[in-house]
Amino acid sequence: MAESKVISRRFFSDGREEVMQDEHGDRRLVRWFRTGASPGQVADWFGFITALDIPGIAVPDRFEQSGPGRFCFSMDASGFEGASSKPSSIGFVREKLSDLHEAGFLHLDLASMPFVRRNGKDILLYWGDSSLQPNLQDHAPEILSGAFATPASDYHGLGRLAASMPNQVLRLGGLGSVEGLQSHSPARRTAAAAELGFAVSGSVQKNLPKLPRSGVVAITGGRLQLRDQIVNEWVCMARSRGWLTRVVRCSPWERRRPLPDRPLPGPRIRPAADLMSSLFPGTSGVNRLL
Repeated sequence: MAESKVISRRFFSDGREEVMQDEHGDRRLVRWFRTGASPGQVADWFGFITALDIPGIAVPDRFEQSGPGRFCFSMDASGFEGASSKPSSIGFVREKLSDLHEAGFLHLDLASMPFVRRNGKDILLYWGDSSLQPNLQDHAPEILSGAFATPASDYHGLGRLAASMPNQVLRLGGLGSVEGLQSHSPARRTAAAAELGFAVSGSVQKNLPKLPRSGVVAITGGRLQLRDQIVNEWVCMARSRGWLTRVVRCSPWERRRPLPDRPLPGPRIRPAADLMSSLFPGTSGVNRLL
């Protein structure tokens, strides 16, 4: 990166770093992070993010790599009034989160307080790096178990943010709504979000799937959205009981779905079954396991 003067710096417990700096008179806000994704994957994802144009949401406009697995996204910080902090209104967050979902993206990082003020108005920062890091400690429980992120994952973050702002709870429908958004159940979070005016796709799930008695469950067939609903409910129930949980996707049919948080057209998943076939070409499934 260009030689610059550091104005302020924030460190996160997950190893990320946010720096406000002056580059020859131009202010820029920089987010450093690490990921196991390849440089090509990071560049592709950056291309999706930087193309977003939503009033009230700032996105990075520069992408650089600094060593193996270490990257930074940065954005023009002209007019930003200080470093990131809590928003002045939880209603603003609800509105911008809804706009982001409507555009086909998830935020997944409200816990980092990605808010600044510009010209006296709140701005939501959308870095997008959280989608490249599947195990951030503040992620919703389904993500931490290896399941796919959904809008319900963002509702969880919104509920936690509102709970940290007691004077804003009533503006988000009261304590009951905030507790619903923080529920371990994605379906209950979605129901709470629907009551708050979020545009929820499909019908709100009322009959939650029961947790299977067996510790290992295989699901085949059905629409991917329905499979995600069931799997996410199960793993969140299990985590709430203190069970160790992990989702393993091994069906070749998973290749037909998009990567999480990415609008179509875009890269597709390469499932475990495909990876095993490429590692052991011409070998039967049983022999691959021996």
